[in-house]
Amino acid sequence: MPTTVNKQETLGPGGGGVSHTDEAAFTTGADQMVPVGGIYDETAPASLAEDQAGAVRLTVNRAMHTVIRDGAGNERSATVGADLGLDGDTLVITEASYTTLINAIRLDDAPTYYYSAAMDVTGWGAVWVFIFIDSTLAPTNVRILAQFSDDAGTTWWDFEEGFWAALYWEDVDTAAGIRKALLLPVAGIDTLRIGAIGTGTDATNFFDVTVKARAVRGNIPVAHA
Repeated sequence: MPTTVNKQETLGPGGGGVSHTDEAAFTTGADQMVPVGGIYDETAPASLAEDQAGAVRLTVNRAMHTVIRDGAGNERSATVGADLGLDGDTLVITEASYTTLINAIRLDDAPTYYYSAAMDVTGWGAVWVFIFIDSTLAPTNVRILAQFSDDAGTTWWDFEEGFWAALYWEDVDTAAGIRKALLLPVAGIDTLRIGAIGTGTDATNFFDVTVKARAVRGNIPVAHA
């Protein structure tokens, strides 16, 4: 006579069916993985204690929150100002290498302009400014300008000597991409930043701008147009 057996099993949470041992090898395109999720929590989630597990925090647009840390592991924050630069941040410039001031910023309808973080140029005679600009379709023009500060980055003054007074390129000039190297005198100046301002730009008509700088010793005369 047949015997009927009733069997009941209880499964715990997290039965995804895929797991990897800590530090085990992973083969791209072959090994399976589990998608990562997170929580949206804007009311300051509780802090974790050492060796506690916790859920990843997300923004309302599902992006993962990230925190900048210095070399000692301390958390550091960065505030983006209305000019789209980093408030309270000062770039370091040397004569040994190039410092990127504007890194592949697209001037379309948001933003239409961009200013680099402040750069300490105390004791230098001039700065080499390397500019790359490319345009798509037919924006009107883009201006590159230098600004000096007399109070460590609170107030900015346009530098308007020589060709720096009106440094513009139209879209016909930049359609194939241009690269320019220009000298900017900074003797007696402590703080500098570089700006890029586009006109006639939108989501389909735009400029892509990159600017780098390198310090120069000695006093350099102003080059007049």
